[in-house]
Amino acid sequence: MRQLAPHVKGDGAVSAASLQATPNLRTLLYVGPPEVISAAMEAAIQREFPFLTVVQSNSLDAALEELDAPLRLILIDLLLANQLSDYVADIQTQHPSASIAIVSDSDLRENVERFHTIDTSHVQGVLPLNVSLDVLLSMLRIILRGGTYFPSIAY
Repeated sequence: MRQLAPHVKGDGAVSAASLQATPNLRTLLYVGPPEVISAAMEAAIQREFPFLTVVQSNSLDAALEELDAPLRLILIDLLLANQLSDYVADIQTQHPSASIAIVSDSDLRENVERFHTIDTSHVQGVLPLNVSLDVLLSMLRIILRGGTYFPSIAY
């Protein structure tokens, strides 16, 4: 397994590159469509939380196989959240301090039915991504400090 970290190419595209182990560095893993978390949003998250590196993956399975870095927070897109139940045991074993949150860049009110099909018993939050950056960083701060964030519209 290799440790991945974000790398911004000259054209602004984000890709994964090898990173030497850094003892206090933790990973925020986003699993979902690549265009949802922009390079600017990644940079803002890493600036606000310097102990985090942001890594993106299209697949939870692939990310868990490839990452050596300790996961601190997993953000999984609502469209892929049904995969969580297959990986929760592995996540808890390999990354016991990792929190899990479901994210969506669409209106949560349009997806209420989808939440009822997902096992959220191991999830610390549901985060809408169609909010201002300050609000998103505040929601991340709550979860990273051990809290939960579930907007009433999601349930």
